[in-house]
Amino acid sequence: MDYLLKYRYVVALLLILMAVFGVYKIPSITINTDFSQFLDQSDEEYIFFKTIQSQFEMDESLLVLAIKNDPGVLEINFLKKVDSLTKKIKDINYVKSVGSITNMAYPIKSMFGISRIPYLTINDTVPLTIADAKIRQDQRITNYFINENRTVLILWITLEKDILFSENQEVLDKIAKVRKEFPANETFIWGKSYIKSTMDALSAKETTRNILWSLLFLTVLLVLIFSRIQAILFTLFYIFITVLIFYGGMIFFNRPFGIMSNLYPTIILIVGISDVIHFSIKYNEEISAGASPNFAYIKTVKEIGQAICITSITTAIGFFTLAFSPIKALNDFGLEAGISVMLTFVIFMALAPTAFYGFKKGNLFELRPSFLSLSSAIQRTLSKTQRHPKTVLTGTLLILLLSLIGIKSINTNNLQYSIPPGTEFHSNYVFFENIMGGSRIFELYFIAKGGHHLNTAEELKAIHATYSYLDSLPYFTQVKSPTLYYQLMDRAYHPDKSLGTFDITTSEIQTYEKDLQNYRQVNYLMNRSRAVMKISAQMKDIGRRNVSQRNEVILKKVRSILDTTKIDAKISGLDHLFDRTHESRIHNMLYGLLTAIVMIAFILGLLYRSIPIVIIALILNIIPIVITAGIMGLTQLELRAGTSVIFTIAFVIAVDDTVHFLNKFKWERQSGNTIKEALIVTIRECGTAIWTTSLILTGAFFVLLFSNLNEIFSFGLLIGIAIILAFLTDLILAPILILHWFKKYL
Repeated sequence: MDYLLKYRYVVALLLILMAVFGVYKIPSITINTDFSQFLDQSDEEYIFFKTIQSQFEMDESLLVLAIKNDPGVLEINFLKKVDSLTKKIKDINYVKSVGSITNMAYPIKSMFGISRIPYLTINDTVPLTIADAKIRQDQRITNYFINENRTVLILWITLEKDILFSENQEVLDKIAKVRKEFPANETFIWGKSYIKSTMDALSAKETTRNILWSLLFLTVLLVLIFSRIQAILFTLFYIFITVLIFYGGMIFFNRPFGIMSNLYPTIILIVGISDVIHFSIKYNEEISAGASPNFAYIKTVKEIGQAICITSITTAIGFFTLAFSPIKALNDFGLEAGISVMLTFVIFMALAPTAFYGFKKGNLFELRPSFLSLSSAIQRTLSKTQRHPKTVLTGTLLILLLSLIGIKSINTNNLQYSIPPGTEFHSNYVFFENIMGGSRIFELYFIAKGGHHLNTAEELKAIHATYSYLDSLPYFTQVKSPTLYYQLMDRAYHPDKSLGTFDITTSEIQTYEKDLQNYRQVNYLMNRSRAVMKISAQMKDIGRRNVSQRNEVILKKVRSILDTTKIDAKISGLDHLFDRTHESRIHNMLYGLLTAIVMIAFILGLLYRSIPIVIIALILNIIPIVITAGIMGLTQLELRAGTSVIFTIAFVIAVDDTVHFLNKFKWERQSGNTIKEALIVTIRECGTAIWTTSLILTGAFFVLLFSNLNEIFSFGLLIGIAIILAFLTDLILAPILILHWFKKYL
């Protein structure tokens, strides 16, 4: 400590230089938008998906652009515009191909081999009635490009694989610019790369706004708490440079920012503010008792420094438990969030001597008299509840019982995307969901067994029968089958053949294979070796649990169609994997929370060497989590994979004030006070800091209630509620438990 006091200004200067480095490095931030980071990478179905991903054109490389024309899409002027639009999009960098009815061709056998004949001739001399008749005849093909009532035309845009985030955004920006050339027509876009880019943009916008509102809220509160502007400026300065140093470290160690990285400033803010408040209030009490600033600082470090060190460790450990998740996004978030908590503590202890030590004239962290009066009034009100221990305990048990009933009603059958209404993103989602048959993609894979291949008459007939079954289901649209390519080639050789049945011999199939090499779309539905094929379809977002139930029925039926000794059927694809990860995260949520509880209990046991203290700490913080979960169920707030960490985060944040309470209580007991005297001093001195930090933390999270994203809204609401409940249990229930249940053990 002596060295830190002696060189406090040098330490402060070094931290400022590190913050400047962070500012310098911020333009170098890289963003990880890979969908796979949100998937359970230990899942066997994810492993299967990764093994075949390189063999297919995957959904993440596909954009769908729908152009609406209410009079009908088969108008010459409209089709000319679409044709021009198609060519412009094709010329955009990183666009591999654009499929449209205007550039679509069908194969025909000629004396020169297989020729490709344009499906439409777009000029003023050829009547479109002929094209319309052919479109109706070939509905199995044309339904991919034109909707049933002929009012929407669809473009399928394939992007280059593995393009960077900036390159993907460049493509979307240029497509948006081209779309504006259709002012008389509504256009709608969908696809994994669009969803990913839009969600990232919305998240970044929400984060910026939430941080600004949080800072405004906290600044107002600090003005109401502290009498001097220096205390407010120090607190804001401390938070600011901590964020910059953390960001600079992330960039220095080549850690890309994921979507959950948006929470780091909030975590640093709430942990840092809590440390400042607890330290300042204790320091102010020592000054008010007549101690010199230097002595007050040293005594505060001994008592409160230990407490905030413990709370930083327990909070960090709670986050570190997420680092064991098989989901990379949660793994990275847990590790980095834990580091941010410890970094916040270290920087505060490094800056504290500069702010608190060595001042001879007055106390820079003096509290406002009005704030102290309010604090005393709150404590007097809460202390009255201690006169009715049976009522408090009975009420607590009744609330817990109601909460357990509510937990059974938690809604896990949520939609795949949490999209704020009133945005273009939402308009696109609603259009594809309601007009185009669904926003989800269903993928059924066929895997040959025992070294067989699927391009034989027997196997392809079974796949075609599966296609016919799926196409008959009312909740699937735009069902795409690999057998269609063989049928198209068959009709090129036999023009009178219908696409309705599959009666192609194995020898014919082998002949057609050579011609299929020229079809770029083939790789979307089958790999080169023909050992794996898939059927793809659009389906509505009806809720993950409902989708799972339908998938079970479908898979059972499909396996009854196939010869499962030769072919295995498996539902896969990103949408399916997201569903599985969602289910896995919810099922493992309790294990993650229990891991955090056990680890924190272990740390508290090592530090306090007292089993009763550990038990009290756990009771005081498990109760708020149970009640919060009950509120979630009773209000029908969605429990999503992204919000499944709420309870773990709420626990590790809420336990901080309990640690401060118990640490102060133990300190007073070691000073020779009786249990009752220790409780009185603890509530008087520590109570102010607890309710103040609870107010600040609750406000910081309740700011998130203004978010348009359901996950962020739920995150802010539930953690805020958990903090309020933890505050009440600390100052109401804790004294009752200590006096009536644990008195003889303490």
